Amino acid sequence: MAYGVLAALATNAVLFLLLFGCVLSSGPLMTGLQSMRQQLATLSVTNPTGWFVVVFLVGLTMLIALIGVGLLLVWFYMVSRPAKLPQLQVQYGWASPSSLPLTHDYIRLGQAPNNDICLLDETVAFRHAIIRLVQGRYFVQSLDDDGLYVNDQMVQASELHVGDRVQIGRTVFVVGEE
Repeated sequence: MAYGVLAALATNAVLFLLLFGCVLSSGPLMTGLQSMRQQLATLSVTNPTGWFVVVFLVGLTMLIALIGVGLLLVWFYMVSRPAKLPQLQVQYGWASPSSLPLTHDYIRLGQAPNNDICLLDETVAFRHAIIRLVQGRYFVQSLDDDGLYVNDQMVQASELHVGDRVQIGRTVFVVGEE
């Protein structure tokens, strides 16, 4: 009875490995699986040592396959997980929208209604500033002579980092994460 269960397990494991080998199309793997299949065909109930070796090898192979599947799942999780995007959030003042993920190559800010962020402030130019994505880094640049403030310092252009405060007119933004 026990040998029948072991034979069924070993046969199922070999079939699984053959299927796994066909998916991978690996020559050495296929050769090893064919060798195991031939050994299974020559085993008999009277040779328990051979069965032990085959079951041990099949178990070891299944363990290696499970570890490989686990590593693939971890890799897939790490690759498919969305990165946290920087986001511009209104801390003080009136702007529409009040929060905007920095997902575009450039974002226009100013009074004009066709800007990406429309500032409801008469002290701001219609096209006051632009935020650009350059090689994975964000930069803010003033398009107006009045400039803008980054972390309470007046600048014409500056690189943005998470936690920076950007002031345009009376509106204050904070660069945060989603």
